[in-house]
This record gives sequence, structure tokens and C-alpha cells, in this order.
Amino acid sequence: ADIHPMDLQQKSRAENLAAVNLSVCREFGAWNVVGLTNLSDKTLDLHLSLEADFHIPTRNGETYAIYEFWQKKFLGVCNDALHLSIEPVSSAVLRITPLHGTPQLICSSRHITQGAIELASLRWNEETQNLSGSSALVGGDEYLMAFYVPEAYKLSALEVNEALEQSHSFDEKSMILNLVLKSKSNVSAKWLLRFQKS
Repeated sequence: ADIHPMDLQQKSRAENLAAVNLSVCREFGAWNVVGLTNLSDKTLDLHLSLEADFHIPTRNGETYAIYEFWQKKFLGVCNDALHLSIEPVSSAVLRITPLHGTPQLICSSRHITQGAIELASLRWNEETQNLSGSSALVGGDEYLMAFYVPEAYKLSALEVNEALEQSHSFDEKSMILNLVLKSKSNVSAKWLLRFQKS
């Protein structure tokens, strides 16, 4: 992954909050991983700006999918303003992914950088309407991938390595498709999602 020390920014927005912003750039995409730690013994209600607080551009109408790593929870689509609460002496790790109007991977569970380490490939094929990739799985561990699926798209088929255990679910309200893969041994898992566009 293309991650350099200059991409790691740490700052304290308030005396009770420590924030770290990691910029990740791979050949197949770029995203930010933001760590937020509540240093106090009270719940911290945060009202953040992607642009002002994390230097993530929003002035040209960009939109982002926000996914929290520890809770495996989609927090919604954000233009700039981000609101969340963090329990006392706890943390949140957010993957902030720019959206492009097609089905996209917005989180994976193997590593806190959510795709920077284990993803070997990721490709959207506009002609076939397929999203495919390859992920390095650890034997015995469940591997979750969360995909944001815009309203115009519908999953029509799913293909994975024959030796893999897999399950998937789709939440129509959040438009999140969850795919869980598991292997008995370490393996490079190839997967493909076929979509139809209305």
C-alpha cells in the first residue's frame, strides 16, 4: 500500500479527543482511515467537518461512505458534516471512501486499514457491470467485506473460490451488501459480484 509518514496526521481537536488521519492510496483506489479516541470518562458527541478537520475535499460536491471498523457499522453517506458519539475512554476507526456512483467496497475486516493490506486487486468493469477482486484470507478467520450499492444497481450473481465458505446479505435501507468469506487455510480468495443496472 502507498502509505507514507507524511500521510499520518495526528492532532487533538479538543483536550478530550485525539484524532489520527491516515491517507491510503492503492492502484485501485484511495480512501482515508480516521482514528478518533475519547480520552475522557464521559460520552463525547462530535460534530466534525471532513474538509476542515481532515483535509478531505468536499467543495466540489464529493460524497463519501463512512464505515466504523470496530462495530462493523455503516454510518451513512456524508457530504462534509459528520456526527457521531464515542463512549468514554473508547475509540472509533472510520474508513472514509469517496463514492463514484457504482457499487464499491467500503470496508474489509482483516486489518484496521480496511483494504490496504490484504486486497491484492479490485476492479469495476463498466461494460459487464461486474466488481471483482482478490483478498488474502487467514485460515479459520471470517473475512467481511461491505459494499455500498447505489439504488440503480441490483446484485444478480456472486462467484467465489469453490473451497471457500461464504454468506451474504443485503440491507435495502442502507444499501449495504455484506459478504463474509472463510477458509480453513491461508488462501488468496478471488471473488466477483455481478450487477444489473436499471
